[in-house]
Amino acid sequence: MNLENEDKVLIEAALFVAGEAGLTNSELSMLLDKDVKEVKIIMQDLAHYYRSNLNIAFEIRIYDNKYKMLTKPELNNKLLRLAKIKYKNPLTKNLMEILTVIAYNGPITKKEIEKIKPGFRKIKIDEEGNNNINNESTCDYALRRLRELELIEPIILSTVTGSPYAYKITGKFLDLFGLKSLKDLPGIKKDEKPDLSSVDVE
Repeated sequence: MNLENEDKVLIEAALFVAGEAGLTNSELSMLLDKDVKEVKIIMQDLAHYYRSNLNIAFEIRIYDNKYKMLTKPELNNKLLRLAKIKYKNPLTKNLMEILTVIAYNGPITKKEIEKIKPGFRKIKIDEEGNNNINNESTCDYALRRLRELELIEPIILSTVTGSPYAYKITGKFLDLFGLKSLKDLPGIKKDEKPDLSSVDVE
């Protein structure tokens, strides 16, 4: 690997500090005082070095055009056992359905989502069979929860009268499902309903 040790240490430190936010080629270019083309080559070499070295627990991966330092996938199960973490998936069936609609159709407005999922216009019922305290529809609740989980974000569509907000997925969504971009979503055939269940959640 033709990489100065000083650059390697600086990149490692920067990725560690950046955490989930990651760093772009432009940001690394400023950090290293090198042009973007050279940075891309450096990062390719460094990513290969981490991936091929069995004595290193981390790897560099790129999601949504941002480099991130992550533990290698083969260590995840052992790390979870060691920490005795009991993980409860916050994505219920309804949330997954709305998330799928947004992933494949976004940016998309609430009204458009309800056309695809008309049953989600109904008031959400809690576990005891009562209307929820905010009197939210299932769609409203799902959109709110997905925003809280930072898996979707609203954008303003000035061309749509009466529907100022549309929703699109975030970089955190790509991270969660191990996707580099929306192009990596499973393909669907005509008249087939999209389904994210075939994507491995990391």
